[in-house]
Amino acid sequence: MKTASEVQAEAAAAAAVAAAGTATASTSGATSTLAGGPGSAAAASRAAAGAVEVSLVVPPLTTTAAAEAPLLPAVSRNAVLSSALGTGFWMAVLAVFVRNYAALNSAAAMGTDPAAVEALLKWAVGPESLTDVGVAAAAAAVVTGARLALMAIWADLREATDRSNQQVLSSLTTLDVLLVAAASGIPEELLFRGALLPATFPDWRGALLSAALFGVLHNSGGRNPAFAVWAAAVGALYGGAFLITGNIWVPAVAHASANAASAFIWKAKSAAASPS
Repeated sequence: MKTASEVQAEAAAAAAVAAAGTATASTSGATSTLAGGPGSAAAASRAAAGAVEVSLVVPPLTTTAAAEAPLLPAVSRNAVLSSALGTGFWMAVLAVFVRNYAALNSAAAMGTDPAAVEALLKWAVGPESLTDVGVAAAAAAVVTGARLALMAIWADLREATDRSNQQVLSSLTTLDVLLVAAASGIPEELLFRGALLPATFPDWRGALLSAALFGVLHNSGGRNPAFAVWAAAVGALYGGAFLITGNIWVPAVAHASANAASAFIWKAKSAAASPS
């Protein structure tokens, strides 16, 4: 998750893009920069902000690869939960501001269809058809399966993410994982797909632009370009799910579900690998 200063920086980025009227305008709580020394409580707290979302989207490294990755400062359960909930709240607030901008200005500024923009700005709170349920389930399954497959062959992606898994997930209970998965996945979808996408283009162009920004902002906090590429690809998939259904509930639930599934897989593998 992200710190308040990072959320403010992301808000500034969003305002700059909106004023230009040309590209994606905002940022997710997906960015974070770790600060402080490994032995300080302040460093651990800030590390939690950048690690929560990473930890929810990847399975563990093999023993060899894990040994090669430097450890991050330990983070307490309370620090993880407070970071997840706080950042999720501010991302949701930012999403509302960007959504309001899109409703008032984006069609005229971007030369897009006002009706198409308006249709995507109607945030549903649940599925509106069986298609919505099916697309959400399929998206979550594809992301989870692709992640597992890539982790087996892409060392850079493993090395960029396993440190955060170890740092954050180890302290979480089952209910904690569900809470953090929802607190990270749902606000991110409200911001990137529910607000940024229609604020730029209410079609595949908006899906790609929001996905690209989503990926760029994940190249931080101990992560690398490999993780940024993965995040962008996942963002494009969630954007496609949103465009297919026109229901923000679909990518939001898919994102949170994929986060939770990956976290549980990581914890299960870690428990199996630990000495009894």
